[in-house]
Amino acid sequence: MSELNDYLSSLNCFSPEQVDSISQLFKKQEIKKNETLVNTNEMWDQVVFIEQGLLRLYYLTPEGKEFNKGFFADKNLVWPMSTIAREEPSRFTVCSLENCQLWVAPFDLFESMIQQMQKWPEFSLPFVENLLNLKIRREAQFLLNDASSRYSQIQSEMSDYIQRIPDYHIASYLGITHIAFSRLRKSVKLT
Repeated sequence: MSELNDYLSSLNCFSPEQVDSISQLFKKQEIKKNETLVNTNEMWDQVVFIEQGLLRLYYLTPEGKEFNKGFFADKNLVWPMSTIAREEPSRFTVCSLENCQLWVAPFDLFESMIQQMQKWPEFSLPFVENLLNLKIRREAQFLLNDASSRYSQIQSEMSDYIQRIPDYHIASYLGITHIAFSRLRKSVKLT
C-alpha cells in the first residue's frame, strides 16, 4: 500500500491524514493476464491504482473487431472520469495485458470521501484536463498525421511501457492493420 500512498501524496492535494483515509478504501487485487475488470455494457464503478502491470481499454464491435482506446501502466490511477462513464453502462472493456497487482476501491465511496474533504475539484481537474489533452492530440493525429507520425508520437508518449504492448494492439491503436504496422516498423528501423 506504500506505493498507493506515495502516489496519492504526489498529487499534492491531500494531507498525509487524508492520504491515509483514502488509501483505506482500497483493497489489493491480483489479476492474471487477459483478465477483464470491466466488460462492455457493465457499470464501471471502481477506481483502480495499478501498482504493477498493464491495462488495456478497448471497444468491441458487434462483429467482434477490437479497437484499442488506451493503455495504462504501472503507477497509474484509472477511474471513470466522465459522467457518462459513471452513469451509463461502459461502452468499452478494461482488461489486463499482463499479470497485474492492483489496488481497487468503490468509486462512489472514493468520490464521496474526497468530496467531503472538499478536494474533488482539486483532485479531479488535472485528470480530466490530461484526458482532454490526450483526446485532442489523438484526434489531431488521426486527422492530420500519417501512421508513421502517429507511431512516433505514441513511442514518446508511452516510452516507459510501449515495448510491453503486443504489436497487433499497437496497430489497432494506430488505426492500421497488423501487416501495415509490421511494414511501418521495418521502414522506421531502416531510416
